[in-house]
Amino acid sequence: MSPTKTAPRRRIIKPAETRRRELLEAAARLFAERGYQAVTVADIANAARVSKGSFYLHFSSKEELVAALRQSFSEGVVEAVTASTLPASPTEWRAFTENFVRASIAAQVDTQAAHVLLRELPHRHGESNDRAGAEEPAHAELRRIIKAGVEAGAYHVAEVDETTALLYEVLHTAGDRACASLRDQPRVTQAAVEIVKRTLLA
Repeated sequence: MSPTKTAPRRRIIKPAETRRRELLEAAARLFAERGYQAVTVADIANAARVSKGSFYLHFSSKEELVAALRQSFSEGVVEAVTASTLPASPTEWRAFTENFVRASIAAQVDTQAAHVLLRELPHRHGESNDRAGAEEPAHAELRRIIKAGVEAGAYHVAEVDETTALLYEVLHTAGDRACASLRDQPRVTQAAVEIVKRTLLA
């Protein structure tokens, strides 16, 4: 009898977004287990069960993948912050402002593992988040809110871009502090609310 031939393994073709998400998930898991420096592109590709060449179809480098992880995390925070629509009248902006600050910090705490992981990964301020140089979603959303508040006559800000950049750092730092000590989350959140309200509201 001739030996039985093994049928060739069929290559599974997945949508690009699915492959990209699998690479991000594999990388996040490996970074958490081993640390950023100990993980190679080959390690990430193997963990995601793709070739090293396939990795480079989605990311030009490990650094770009980290930027994509930050982008993904930021998008999650934005979803929480944008759960409420913008106020219809200037009198509603005070409550809205407090709510979006609280939602921003709560979203960071709710995804604490990812937040803590990203804090440990290399980061250059002002770096682009993808090959097109797109702005980070949370930063863009904060600017949209501030600009809308100014146009509604509720916020009194002379420099929208600079105010956005500075308040983004306030909210990001507040998220760091809340994740580091959940017991202090209410006090950290209240302090952030006061800073943002005093900065934006008349």
